[in-house]
Amino acid sequence: SKDEIFEAIEQLKALTFQVEDIAHRQAQPGYTTPWWMDGDYDETRAEEHNDRGAQLCKEKKHAEAFDEFTEAVRLAPSRAVYHANRSSC
Repeated sequence: SKDEIFEAIEQLKALTFQVEDIAHRQAQPGYTTPWWMDGDYDETRAEEHNDRGAQLCKEKKHAEAFDEFTEAVRLAPSRAVYHANRSSC
C-alpha cells in the first residue's frame, strides 16, 4: 500500500541520516574507534575467551571472567551470548 511504501521511504531516510552522521564523526580528527568495532573479528578466539570466562566465573574469579567475556565481545560483537555472559558474571 502507499502507506507502507511511505513508511519504508521514511525509514530509509532515517537510516541514511544515521550512516552519514557516523561517517561524519569518524572523519573528525581525533576520532577513536570504539573497542568493539576495531575490526579484529575472530569467532574461534572469541569462543575460547568465552569458555575461559565461563570457567573463571565458576571459580568466582569475576574480574578475570569479565575481562575474558569482554575480549569475546570484542572479537565477535554480534554474538549476544557473549554480552549476556559478560553482564551476568
